[in-house]
Amino acid sequence: MEKRNKEGLTEAQFLAQYDENKYRHPSVTTDMATFTIVGDKLCILMIKRANHPFIGGYALPGGFLEMEENLESCAARELFEETGVTDTYFYQVGAYGDVNRDPRTRVISVLYTAFIENINAKAADDAADAVLFEVNAERLPNDVDSDAIYKLTLTGETRLEAVLKLNTQGLCDKTECISSDIASDHGAMIFDALRLLSAKKQAIAEKCPEW
Repeated sequence: MEKRNKEGLTEAQFLAQYDENKYRHPSVTTDMATFTIVGDKLCILMIKRANHPFIGGYALPGGFLEMEENLESCAARELFEETGVTDTYFYQVGAYGDVNRDPRTRVISVLYTAFIENINAKAADDAADAVLFEVNAERLPNDVDSDAIYKLTLTGETRLEAVLKLNTQGLCDKTECISSDIASDHGAMIFDALRLLSAKKQAIAEKCPEW
């Protein structure tokens, strides 16, 4: 017997009358933290934004999910469209959904990270430039509370800094930006990607021996 809900509708009947506009819903994006080694320095690929919001600022490559696209395809497509980088293996880091993280609308972003031996990037689409920054993170002294405080530094054609708090006391570990020169919450994203890369180092080394 076909199952019915409390209104007596079958699944087909329920779906036929379902109004997807009944509830407000957020937009979804993907972002990509792509690392490489230049000399003996760990570097990350960033774009310079050509449009609002954060115009002229530096951000991770990324963009909006299309309706007929899965998350992984969106991440790969946006990376290629904005930087020309393709054919990479990547890991999902996590989702970022603070209410005011994007001034345009409510946006939830899913972050991916990758390590590529050689990056030959060329800016396109929404990116005014695509550049590599040397990336470093250090823990700062903190006697005020139990949260760990870090400073993330990106060094390249300019110097960008973000001060971050790693909160491990809530429902899950969460990295929060205290202050940042990097667009939106991408400083926290980069830090989380670094943490995952450290945990995945052996698996990445099997794919990228120079890592």
